Amino acid sequence: MSLFLYFRSPDRVKARGESPLRPHAAAPENPQRENSRSDSAEPPLPKLPLPKEAEEYVPPEAGRGLVPGDAPEFPALSDRLVKERSARQDFIEESTLHFKVVFDGYEHGGISRKILGILEDAYKQVGNDLDYYPDGPVTVVLYTEEDFRDTTRAPEWAGGLYDGTIRVPVKGVEGGEEEVRRVLFHEYVHAVVHSILGSTVRSLPLWINEGLAEYYSARYARRTGQSIPLSSLEGSFDRLQEKADIAYLVSYSAVASLMDTYRAYRMRDFLFSCAKGHGVNKAFTESFSMTYNEFVATWGKD
Repeated sequence: MSLFLYFRSPDRVKARGESPLRPHAAAPENPQRENSRSDSAEPPLPKLPLPKEAEEYVPPEAGRGLVPGDAPEFPALSDRLVKERSARQDFIEESTLHFKVVFDGYEHGGISRKILGILEDAYKQVGNDLDYYPDGPVTVVLYTEEDFRDTTRAPEWAGGLYDGTIRVPVKGVEGGEEEVRRVLFHEYVHAVVHSILGSTVRSLPLWINEGLAEYYSARYARRTGQSIPLSSLEGSFDRLQEKADIAYLVSYSAVASLMDTYRAYRMRDFLFSCAKGHGVNKAFTESFSMTYNEFVATWGKD
């Protein structure tokens, strides 16, 4: 099961007394990649049954199974979902046409409407740019910091997570609305990308997925070049450890360059071409007038 994390800035992590150097352990692993990408689409893998405990929490678009590579995770997933059910036993829901927010009424009752307002802003902005809106409501779960860590087992630097559901630790919005807004926009973009690509999201280079999420989170006031090779950011960021924050910045900068040059509608074309099974290199060439490998070899190296 692929997870996409929001990287909490080192300054914010340090302010909490935490180490920002935790690995990006929950990022999705991509299939084996060569220096030269193939145009051939990867055939979908057959699914195996999910544990019974998972059925309540798996979104409809994810189907009712995990691919074989995830099978060793069954016991951990089952344990996690039992904890999820326990953490959410006293939760309540508030909904709009586009979102269902699940939260502890005592902890978050005063901010749920503010959260829904931010999510609706994301729905409008991202939807208007990409001309795409997910079918059905997106589920968002608000946790206390402790429940978020215990349930998701995300690293301490993670300020949010998307695994088919947006999961965010929220203490309050007063004085921190800007950060909450960044996290929700970031994770909502992951939900949109997953909605478009479905199971083929695994073939999308991670720097594009995370870079697009960071583009809409509007966290960075600066850009950088290819200080970390994009070819090393196609799969999990976990091995980068202390360079994970740079990986997010490089990913954002590369995607921002594409968005500035070709506009959002070309990014939409690229995502939908990938979803049709055209392969990343073919989809990239059709959408951005250069091959994927040409962009990776030349962008940000001046």
